[in-house]
Amino acid sequence: MSKARNKGAKFLASIVIWGIALFLTTISLRYHLFQDIESKTWDWRIRMIAKHTRPDPRIKIIMVDQESIDRFAQEEKIYWPWPRSVYVPVLSFLKEAGAKGIAFDMLFTEQQTQVADDEVFASALGSSVPVVSSLALNSRAMAQPEPGPLQELISLQARQAPFREQYLSSPLIKNSEGATIPIQEVIKNSAALGTVSEDFDPDRIFRRVSPGGKFKDIPILTLPFAFYHLMDPKGAPREYLKSIEDPNGKYLVKFRGPAQTYPWYTIDSIISSALAIESGAKPLVDPNEFKDSFVFLGPSASALLDLRPCPFPGLFPGVEVHATTFDNLLNRDFMREATFYESVGAAAIGLLLVIVTSMFFVRFQIIVLSVLYVLWVLVCFEIGFQGVWLPMVIPLLSMVIVTIASVAFQYQLEGKQYKFIRGAFQYYVTPEVIDQIVDNPSSLSLGGERRTLTILFSDIQGFTSISESMEPAKLVQFLNKFLSEMTDIILSHGGTIDKYEGDAIIAFWNAPLTVHDHESRAIEASLTCQRRLVELKDHFRDVFGVQVRMRIGINTGGVTVGNFGSTTRFNYTIIGDAANLASRLEGANKVFGTEIMAAVTTKSAAEKTATWRRLGELQVVGRSNTVEVWEPMDLTSPKLSTKELHTFNEGLRLFYCGDIARAREHFYALATKDPVSAAYLKRTEELNGEVFNPVWVLSAK
Repeated sequence: MSKARNKGAKFLASIVIWGIALFLTTISLRYHLFQDIESKTWDWRIRMIAKHTRPDPRIKIIMVDQESIDRFAQEEKIYWPWPRSVYVPVLSFLKEAGAKGIAFDMLFTEQQTQVADDEVFASALGSSVPVVSSLALNSRAMAQPEPGPLQELISLQARQAPFREQYLSSPLIKNSEGATIPIQEVIKNSAALGTVSEDFDPDRIFRRVSPGGKFKDIPILTLPFAFYHLMDPKGAPREYLKSIEDPNGKYLVKFRGPAQTYPWYTIDSIISSALAIESGAKPLVDPNEFKDSFVFLGPSASALLDLRPCPFPGLFPGVEVHATTFDNLLNRDFMREATFYESVGAAAIGLLLVIVTSMFFVRFQIIVLSVLYVLWVLVCFEIGFQGVWLPMVIPLLSMVIVTIASVAFQYQLEGKQYKFIRGAFQYYVTPEVIDQIVDNPSSLSLGGERRTLTILFSDIQGFTSISESMEPAKLVQFLNKFLSEMTDIILSHGGTIDKYEGDAIIAFWNAPLTVHDHESRAIEASLTCQRRLVELKDHFRDVFGVQVRMRIGINTGGVTVGNFGSTTRFNYTIIGDAANLASRLEGANKVFGTEIMAAVTTKSAAEKTATWRRLGELQVVGRSNTVEVWEPMDLTSPKLSTKELHTFNEGLRLFYCGDIARAREHFYALATKDPVSAAYLKRTEELNGEVFNPVWVLSAK
């Protein structure tokens, strides 16, 4: 499949997969699939958000705790339920302290045996700070109030008509069949009434609150809303409340933290402080702590059954849920659920990023996709910090499914091509190079192309004699050892193995992948191979009884590289004159007694890789043009000292200038040590008056 067709198929598949995934995501969001799991992720988020949220310091909670109940029973012989006169010192304390108001999260629904007790409490309600008392709305008609209290309720609510338009105008507000309301004296002396009835989410966790409900078409706010309206009659703007309202007409609570996030005071300590103030003693609780405060009073004792499961571990007192809701109203920072269209839009963007990565970014795909998944979670958290519950689970699940679908499609589309690449190149290059080709197939032209490569030919000197002196099995062991050692070096330097011809190795650089410093890599590989042979000298002598020397020819030039052969069997190889020249240079080493010979095209680009000396100009068999050749020597241990190299270079200069006599003197000085100098000395001796031609014309390969 061509690159253009491949991309076209990917683009079309991306649109189809994205469209199907978005459709399924939209349906899942519409019908709230996996809502229990989603809710748990929101609880996780709200706990993190709460760590960076501070409760309003003006909100205080007075708790009817188990210790207070026990102390009153043991020391005062006052048993639960307490006579209502017990709460009178609390109202007195708050009035003296300058509190703004108090909300009772307790139901005073039954007349007490001591009527005077109710009268004292009712009188205190009317003369203390503004008080909001509680009632309960019931879905069943079993609880029906007496006519007197009901009439007082109607009268009180009529005086607060703005409730209807401000908070309870939504058609989603329920009309309850029954109600449990306070006694007539409490209603008459309370500044407002609020219901403490609330529904939990389907997983039985309290996360949302309703502004209220109705009983016999009488609008009744929930306790915190009634308290807030009493403290601020103008109330929260309807536009704000509408913007945070969920589809069921409820509001998502922004919890400030776990239980006891707000300051708790036991009712025992408040009553004791009130009595201490009356007697002129020092109170346990400083009244100034309640200056300009908003107070909630309610039970925390587990026996009173007002503990609610919330996003935080453990049970949460209902009164603290009311206090938190009041805090949200006071500071206008309720959370809200993302709208359906916001959720779908965010999911569409996330799915698009995932599918583009899955389809078009093969390199580092797993890392990038993992980053995208984590990024989606982080985005949901960050948006949560901005006050919005953006669905996390369904879009994330859709992203994973899209990834699987995209990978499956790519396997069908490109699997055969990848398999072909791996099969075609596994014997030529390192696994790392194969991985690069697979990751970026466009970097490879499978049909053949014209490229500039650096080609290496190597051969073992005197291999015919070696092969004739060994048993076949031992010869195979020798060749395998030699070829393995040399091949590993070539591959480690980024080379590609073309083929083996007996003891000969043919390799090249800059294909199938581009290698910008291919000339230097080839020279480094050649020098490393020769060093390794020196290290293996004793091994070859002791195990195989041979001394091994290798000749290497290197040339850089343009060739055709690709898969050549039949439709069923082929080789990745090179064709061209530059490859032929590299082969001829390998053989030309015999003339000079050198181990490595490179054409000037290679030397020019690998100047810093080795110590170089010019060998001269050659005319090899089958070529009419001459080629300038050089010998690379190891930088760490060159064959000649600097002085000796200078002597040779000066002799070579004189030779090419035609000053044969003086050139012979320079070569003679080095001939016993340097095979190249010895070759030139022999050449000068064989001239015998012939017309001088400095070019070495080779008659054999």
